[in-house]
Amino acid sequence: MSNRACLTYVAGDVTSYQVVKYSFQGKDYTSFFSAHALWSALDPEETVALLPDSLISANCDNKEVVKKAYKDMLTTRAHELQQKQGFDPVSTKFNEFLDGMKVEYIPNVGVGSGMVADCEGNLSRDKDGRPIRQPYSSSRDPTFIYNAVFAVLHRYHSEGCGKFIVDLTHGTNVLVSALLASSALFESDIYAAPVMGSPSGVVEIVGLSNIVEAMKDSLKIGLSIEMMDERYSVDYTGRLRDLNPTEFGRSRELVNRVKRVDLNKVNDFLWNMRNGFVVNGIASMRDLQQYIPQLRQDFLSLRDLYLTWYNAEPRFQKESRIVLSNFSSTLGIEGVLNSLLGKDDIETLFKALEKYIEVEYYDKALSLARELPVAECLSNHGGGTFDDNDRMYRLCEDLVGSYIELNNSDFQKFRNLLMHSGLSKDLRVKVDKRGVTPTQNINRRTIVDYVKGKLKDHAEGVRRIT
Repeated sequence: MSNRACLTYVAGDVTSYQVVKYSFQGKDYTSFFSAHALWSALDPEETVALLPDSLISANCDNKEVVKKAYKDMLTTRAHELQQKQGFDPVSTKFNEFLDGMKVEYIPNVGVGSGMVADCEGNLSRDKDGRPIRQPYSSSRDPTFIYNAVFAVLHRYHSEGCGKFIVDLTHGTNVLVSALLASSALFESDIYAAPVMGSPSGVVEIVGLSNIVEAMKDSLKIGLSIEMMDERYSVDYTGRLRDLNPTEFGRSRELVNRVKRVDLNKVNDFLWNMRNGFVVNGIASMRDLQQYIPQLRQDFLSLRDLYLTWYNAEPRFQKESRIVLSNFSSTLGIEGVLNSLLGKDDIETLFKALEKYIEVEYYDKALSLARELPVAECLSNHGGGTFDDNDRMYRLCEDLVGSYIELNNSDFQKFRNLLMHSGLSKDLRVKVDKRGVTPTQNINRRTIVDYVKGKLKDHAEGVRRIT
């Protein structure tokens, strides 16, 4: 697969567009719509226009005529502006832009009016040369539209578009939202030209990719905390290390604290829990209890700052590394801690068992359910150490082992299946000529039902006999 760049945008009604000077990365580009300006600036290998069915329709089944009519509209407007405003198709390579353009027909939703094309692919016009319009009305599920847009991007991606250059300047709110959401799932550089009314000066094309990345990072952080898996998390503090607090005037102390706030303590806790080091996880929980008040206060201070953005230091308006939603997502760790912390460490371990079952860490749940009653037994008989040389540990270990053997044959079998990576005697795996073949099937549903429905009761049963 090649890594060519592909410009994509939602086609709009350019019949009233005017020539604008677009500024992008320090240079100016003249055009009557931003997608052409971006094409001039970035020279993508391919251009894909998403033509909504609300823009142009035809009384024939061949959708190619509608695509041709869209190009006809662009050509006509370029010619009109050449005469009125001196738009130069030659210097802007407009014909080259059109020749290389591919048009994809997509659905829209809403009420309005659209142009009409004949079955030769020409826009139908009245006697004054203006496009003839007809009412448009469509009711579709926005997810259907999103799927159609995603399908287009996915096909081009599979055919070699390694990166999309996305222009969100024009299009209805539903189409722009669908294109933004779809392009966020690919490698994309996302732009928009904020044109309001009839611009009298230079219009700057602004990048929106940082917003998409901020959204994805915040979702990942929230998912990390929810699933107790730091691998989903993004350590956004890497972007904060180069912040210079002195540049933020009266907010420098807040920025200095924000610069030091990071996910390390949260990630340390999540790492311990994901890997089954629950005892270390308890120590991480205590550390986090001390850490959360400062994180919460920093978030609230930042929130207040953006609520009164008009009074904030001007430096904030140019700062993309501070992402408020990342701090908000991180605060979700407080709810996890509240659900885990018990009146003592043993109680916390039992709550951790429930959490493992909830997030479907079945191997960790079975492992903890096996050893936790031993810890309960030690606690009930004056304490001891998980060590074969400790007499009380041996007594508690034998007691728990005997109970499991007599009352929970499924427990030991399922634990062996999950803890031995499938190389369990219960599966009677056959090894022959460097191939491995299980002779017994793993019944996934049986394991899930046992862990979710019976494991907690098993642990409580063992707990009672200690």
